[in-house]
This record gives sequence, structure tokens and C-alpha cells, in this order.
Amino acid sequence: MRQPRLPFPRKRHYLRREAVEGALGRQGLHHFDLARLIDLSASYWSRLVNRHRHLTPRVRDALLRCPVLAGLGQVELWDVVEVIPEVNP
Repeated sequence: MRQPRLPFPRKRHYLRREAVEGALGRQGLHHFDLARLIDLSASYWSRLVNRHRHLTPRVRDALLRCPVLAGLGQVELWDVVEVIPEVNP
């Protein structure tokens, strides 16, 4: 009989709100403006900002290419958290 596989940690990327708000404030923009620039709905962007959702690879790429956030890299824009999934017996 095969042994059940153990869950492996998954990396989740969460937005650093302070860095984004600092960049927006310097340019006189709002969160809604940034959401439009990276082609996201305002409600989805709100979930990302409030850390209710993690950043997908597509969103991370869009943030790095966004001219509003120029000069900010991965270290400034998001935190990487390892999440270990629960084991269901």
C-alpha cells in the first residue's frame, strides 16, 4: 500500500500596501487608477491590497512593468509567505 504524500509548502505572494500607496501618493493617483492601468477590476484590486488574495504571476508581472511603480522591485512590492496545506485524513 502506498504511503500518502505529505503536503509541500507553497509560496504565496502578498502585496505590500505601503510601497504601492507611497508611489501612488507621489504621483497623485488613487488605487482605482492603478487597477485600471494593470487591467484589474477595482474589487479584485481591493482584495489584493487588503491581503485577502495573493498575487498571481500575471499580476506580479503587470506590477513590475507598470510605469507608476517604476523603480520598485519585487522586494519592495510584495512579501513571500510559505503556506503549508492542511492534510485531510
